[in-house]
Amino acid sequence: MNRFKLGVTSTLLVVSVLLLWMQNINVFRRHRDNHRISHPWHPPPRRLRTKTPYPVTNSIKYTLNNPNICRDTETVSLLFIVSSSTTHVKSRQYIRDTFANHTYFRFHAIRLIFLVGKSQKESIENKLIAESRMYGDVIQADFRDSYRNLTLKVVTELHWVTKHCPNAIVIGKIDDDTFVDTVKFLRAYFPIFQTGRKYILCNFIPRMLIDRDGRWKISNKEHVLKHYDAFPWRYCSGYGVFVSGNMVGQLYKAATVSPFLWVDDVYFSGILPSKLTGFKYKHIENRWNEKVNNTECFLRSNCHDIFGVVQKEDLYPIWNYTIKIRYRQYTF
Repeated sequence: MNRFKLGVTSTLLVVSVLLLWMQNINVFRRHRDNHRISHPWHPPPRRLRTKTPYPVTNSIKYTLNNPNICRDTETVSLLFIVSSSTTHVKSRQYIRDTFANHTYFRFHAIRLIFLVGKSQKESIENKLIAESRMYGDVIQADFRDSYRNLTLKVVTELHWVTKHCPNAIVIGKIDDDTFVDTVKFLRAYFPIFQTGRKYILCNFIPRMLIDRDGRWKISNKEHVLKHYDAFPWRYCSGYGVFVSGNMVGQLYKAATVSPFLWVDDVYFSGILPSKLTGFKYKHIENRWNEKVNNTECFLRSNCHDIFGVVQKEDLYPIWNYTIKIRYRQYTF
């Protein structure tokens, strides 16, 4: 009888302890949840985080391509990659005829490609096909050509260089409204790239507030930057960035682990390099302002700028001045 009473008492004791433990667990959970609510800077639970898209996971397909651009020479000194729009036919022609024209350069192999997306108009597509056949420098990827797809264009450019032009010493990534004083670049800055060290040469921006309004508006809901007032990456003005060719493969690999951001200059020269080590930004002072006429500078002998945004109609007079007056005594 005593044993029976002892067993019942022990059972009741164990049940009481279990009930008390479960009650304390519920209190702890409620306290934890209230703590999270009252402290909004706590990160959300992992299961609530949305999957980040990576542009490199998109299948890169070329509808227009020329894989032989860099294969006719052992080393390419400078490869210009121009992010162009499908309709900017004149801009491409001006660049072909001026600072990116390889026939002007005796001691350097200069190469050029224009990267475009696809147009929804058949007439424009037909013109691009004809242009590609005539010049062999128009590379088209299988995505819609739009402002918000510039990051896809960047990844495609990195992929193309990695696959078809690994022998380039310098990659000059520019927009199709940019002029480059190629002669001055080759004389003043090309030698530092020949050392084999890894450089990103550009108009360097160590810190920039995020635009929440206007043309470059970034929504507060964009998951990559929604908690930031300024970009957490250093980066370059996107109209002219010169990168060591031996970095391009690493930048392309970095795209596999980098979050998508449609602002292509921040993505290319900020997010991707942040995944790398052993490189150095080299700042070149340049002015980008819609109210500043860069043409006036390029038409002066004491102009210190190497590249800048200009009107496409100004490219011919600028280049003629560059080779016939400014550098007429040099062989390049």
